[in-house]
Amino acid sequence: MIEILSQSRPDALAVVISGELTQDDYDKLRPELELRADSEGSFDLMVELSDVSGLELAAVKDDLMFTKEFKDSIAKMAVVTDDQLLSKLSDYVGTPLGDLLGVEVKRFDERDMAWTWIGGADSS
Repeated sequence: MIEILSQSRPDALAVVISGELTQDDYDKLRPELELRADSEGSFDLMVELSDVSGLELAAVKDDLMFTKEFKDSIAKMAVVTDDQLLSKLSDYVGTPLGDLLGVEVKRFDERDMAWTWIGGADSS
């Protein structure tokens, strides 16, 4: 499931991914990404991973397509997770993925710190 957080702005999108990620989730996220990509300049993305339990095959395909499609519009991406396995995976994949996409990627344990890093205000 993907939840779009209320603190999102035109220049910063904050989402929480939890449970199983499905193609329907990407269908919900696409308009938010398109809105920001269509505006002038780039936007920052904060993705919080919380109790992720699985991915549909179609969702993996969509993930790869989204990465390719929106890479030129994203300036910085903050990944938030306190899950040890996801933290290690994020640390291992984040920097090479960021380099490949031309996006600065950084992992955080707390949402507030990540939101501040991407230029957001108070996340309450």
